Amino acid sequence: ISSSINEWRIAFVLGKPGSGKGTQGQLLASRLGLHHLSAGELLRSELKRLSDTPTGQDIANRMLTGKIVPSEITCRLLLDNMAASAVSSADLRANLSVAGVLLFDVSDETCLSRCLERSGSVGVGCRADDNATTLAKRLQSYSADTEPVVEEFQRLGLLHRIDAS
Repeated sequence: ISSSINEWRIAFVLGKPGSGKGTQGQLLASRLGLHHLSAGELLRSELKRLSDTPTGQDIANRMLTGKIVPSEITCRLLLDNMAASAVSSADLRANLSVAGVLLFDVSDETCLSRCLERSGSVGVGCRADDNATTLAKRLQSYSADTEPVVEEFQRLGLLHRIDAS
């Protein structure tokens, strides 16, 4: 790769669980000729590879209890959702050019409904962390950890809110 990390421009896609980040992110990337990286998909993939390691067990525990995986882990895995904590968003702003942040905005009720519907599906969409208990904790984590980041991106004029209901 001839370009340095300082030349990278990225757009973040943020939102609650079930807001459409993965689906719409893939569509946008395909349409715009970009690469799409999903934190959730990469973490689930890493779980298969690292299941018997302390890191894998930490990832599994955090995902199953609805907690955000810390940036120390996600930075090593080069994940798109690193802006889920204020620390990592500051790190990213220092090293990368953020072109914009798309926030897929939906109600908690819509998120719960979509995720529980997805969890009842057989195949690709079925996720171990799509259950009512874990989802409630994930929404609490979103409120505590991600909403301050959303507010910061809003303050910087980078946030574009999309009604994803």
